[in-house]
Amino acid sequence: MYQKSKLLQEQAMLNKIRTGTMILLFMLSLFPKIAHADDSQYQKNLARWNNLTEEQKQELRQRQQEFQHMDPAVKQEILKRYEKFRRLPPDERGRIRKNWQEYKKMSPLQRQRINKNFREWDRMAPHERQRIQANYKKWQRMTPAQKERARRKWHENHK
Repeated sequence: MYQKSKLLQEQAMLNKIRTGTMILLFMLSLFPKIAHADDSQYQKNLARWNNLTEEQKQELRQRQQEFQHMDPAVKQEILKRYEKFRRLPPDERGRIRKNWQEYKKMSPLQRQRINKNFREWDRMAPHERQRIQANYKKWQRMTPAQKERARRKWHENHK
């Protein structure tokens, strides 16, 4: 019983961290350079803020309030992830922002599926993740003809 309770607590904390990370990504998608603000950047960020709709401003205020009321351990984990994000090369940060914009455009059902896949990935044993990553890399190296043969073989084996 204790183990189940501890597992549920850990899962709840992971969900809060995920939510906080999404909040942070949302804010970064609106203010991509806010973390590196200097005096000149401040003016650009202020102009960006002034160009937001009242609805967008309210959304950011709500998200900021959510963040302020989060458990300190959760906030610390979110900030740790943010620092990791800041250390990424600019092109990688851009790719993440682009993916986040695509995620926001998805239907609730699509997002639900993606979130489910992320949760499953989190629960996987490291060796299982490595196997999947190796298969993905192998797939990327395949020619279109090889991919088609692999698809046919897979469908034959899974009828």
